[in-house]
Amino acid sequence: MKTRRPGFGMVSESDVEPTDAELVCRVALACTDGVGPALFEEIRNAYGTCREAIRNARRRPLLSLPRIGAKTADAVLRLREELPRWRTMLVELGKTGIGVVSDGDANYPQALKALEHPPPLLFVRGELNEEDQWGLAMVGATHPTEEGRHAALESARRAARRGCTVISGFARGVDSAAHFGAISAGGRTVAFPATGLGKVPPTREFREPETISDSGALLSPFPPFQEWKVGAAMRRNSLVAAMARAVFVVESVRDGGAVYTARVARSLGKPVFALGRKRTGKKSEGNLQLLESGASEIACFADVDRMIENACGDGRANIRQG
Repeated sequence: MKTRRPGFGMVSESDVEPTDAELVCRVALACTDGVGPALFEEIRNAYGTCREAIRNARRRPLLSLPRIGAKTADAVLRLREELPRWRTMLVELGKTGIGVVSDGDANYPQALKALEHPPPLLFVRGELNEEDQWGLAMVGATHPTEEGRHAALESARRAARRGCTVISGFARGVDSAAHFGAISAGGRTVAFPATGLGKVPPTREFREPETISDSGALLSPFPPFQEWKVGAAMRRNSLVAAMARAVFVVESVRDGGAVYTARVARSLGKPVFALGRKRTGKKSEGNLQLLESGASEIACFADVDRMIENACGDGRANIRQG
């Protein structure tokens, strides 16, 4: 049966090529409201593949899964009718340079699998390198002081000159400055916005966010046109921490998103660094919080250089030898 959706052409499930049908189903299921990584895995495990889940799922068996509610179960059941829309959307996204990497693909970042529930897929604009997983995360406030912004820019430049990928969340402020610093030094950077890749907002440094993909990649586990959400920002922070070899908090308020990123990094056994400040204010209370709980202090750019070498140096060497 053919289904017409506003804004899309007429496509039937039979039009989906066998080689990409599972990918279409994965994307549709992963982007369904209420289906997070843990529930996605439950559904996929219960049916073997996402294609089988969407074809054969019934309401009562779905509701027997531990993490699913009635509203989400009904949304999953509706996916049978919505597959043509998702296939067409993927084709259109591909024309804009956005692709999909699934957790079983060779180019899926293996570092993310250290998380308890890694994203089952990522939307990607740009190109991932294996060495990106041995990069340094630089994170911080969305409204930093000029001192904090300068520290992010220069630290990222130093990392890039040593061949270290700079990883951050593409938020305004410290994150965006770190991405810009890496690019201005001719290096690579990987950005995890807290939105879908079709809704990434511009920043002071990037009026056209997609240009960041020329020097690395934009990655997002969220539906392509999802707007910013608080929960999405926290999930994004976990990905930043998992992808990097170490986390450097440049400037953060107490219990801010950057502090959360650092905590995730610690839970994964990764080193955490925080910029020390002679004069502390609200915008750097998070730094003091981290330093008091054992983070390594960065007091000068010589410390930054040592951090980069300790965090990224041996990782790059191991990849080259592998």
